[in-house]
Amino acid sequence: MIAFRAAGLCIALAALLADDGGFDARSWGWSGAVAAATAALGIAWWRRVPVGRLELLFVGGLAAFGLWALASSWWSRSPPSSIAEAQRAVVPVAVVLVALVVFRRRDVAALSAAVLGAVTLVSAANLLHRATSSTDLTGTAAQPVGYDNALGLLAALGVLLALDAATRRSRWLVALATLPVNALVLVLADSAGASLALGAGLAVAAVAVGGRLRLAGLVACVAALVVGVASAGGHERGRYWPVALAAAQEQPVAGAGAGTFRQIWLEERDAPLDARDAHGLYVETLGELGVVGLVLLLAALAAPLVAAWRGGRRPLLVGAYGAFLAHAGIDWDWELAGVAAAGVTIGSALLLDARTGEREPRAVVAWAAGAAALFLAACVTLVGAVTLDGAAEALREGDPASAEARAERAASLQPWSAEPWLVLAQSRRSLAPGGGGGDARAAALEALRRDANDWRLWLELAQSSTGAERERALLRARSLNPLGPRP
Repeated sequence: MIAFRAAGLCIALAALLADDGGFDARSWGWSGAVAAATAALGIAWWRRVPVGRLELLFVGGLAAFGLWALASSWWSRSPPSSIAEAQRAVVPVAVVLVALVVFRRRDVAALSAAVLGAVTLVSAANLLHRATSSTDLTGTAAQPVGYDNALGLLAALGVLLALDAATRRSRWLVALATLPVNALVLVLADSAGASLALGAGLAVAAVAVGGRLRLAGLVACVAALVVGVASAGGHERGRYWPVALAAAQEQPVAGAGAGTFRQIWLEERDAPLDARDAHGLYVETLGELGVVGLVLLLAALAAPLVAAWRGGRRPLLVGAYGAFLAHAGIDWDWELAGVAAAGVTIGSALLLDARTGEREPRAVVAWAAGAAALFLAACVTLVGAVTLDGAAEALREGDPASAEARAERAASLQPWSAEPWLVLAQSRRSLAPGGGGGDARAAALEALRRDANDWRLWLELAQSSTGAERERALLRARSLNPLGPRP
């Protein structure tokens, strides 16, 4: 039976990773819904819940982090962006619940094998793509994930998990089958960050082994940290991080609001580089959610490490989790729901490995209700994202009437979001060439009521308006994105 559960998790995780790494809201929706439904059914059927303080800290800390992101919409520079980040946060919480409810301590090997199988499937798909594709466009070589550094990290995790399997006599065939595939993709990805993560993971594993290796591992961890920070300074991160830190200085406690880095970057950038994220989970969290958000995140992510320190028996599994945490600090892995799901699943395996025994479950009804709430939140995300994607696709295909109808439906499903109103304004302007008329202008104003700091919305208002209002809208768009395109 446990083999079927592990296979199901492996397939679901591989599917999420293959869906562009889980970057889009549609991906958060279906994956969060599947994970939350599985967790709710598992809690109700087996009457299992997370046990122990560290498991509660992992689940509760990640949930509190997501709720803090949602709360930040009250003071955010971009309330819709903050709500979207809270929607994304459903995925890691639901995935952790699945791992801690569906699997037990004796199933740690099966849980880690599920992650290893998923990343190996992704690596094999990438090798097949490279062998059959002749294109060299940026990002295409990283299919199906779509981002070279994330692909490299997954391959590095696969290497570490394969080495962990190799330490078990019954698993050496698994290691033999998966290690070459992931090692080859790690080399082909040509990602310095992924190689650094592998080194950091091996160093963390050495610390976990203890004895004479502990000191050497600590030294290697410090060296990896220094190299990581130094190498980041020579990359565009040397531009991104100061902007995020400046935002943290302005609002150190609560931050500028989840998901706001992109807007802040467009205002402050000194070069025409487009960036949605600060390329560093911890520095971005500090800028967007302040000290409170960073403490919540670090407390949650530290729980598996504390558990491994107290009673873990698989140092290479600790190393894999350490590699994920290290890479997340210098890239935007957390924004790829599939990569985040792989990382927190490994963390869950560490918590299971350190369990001292099965305990009497408490508050089963409350846990089931919480999982059901996650399911409903994910369904709202999925339905809204699918409807909005359909509206945008209809507009791209030259069918503004269909785009308008779908955008109106999306606006009713996502009343907090400005995106449906933006598509609505664009479709109405397409239906009324020569300025768009009052209907397009009204839609643009509705979008701005939801997100007054999005330069795209001001530009849309300018294109739907005339006279002094048009000039004011253009000036505002330029102030929010000084290096952006001009109409």
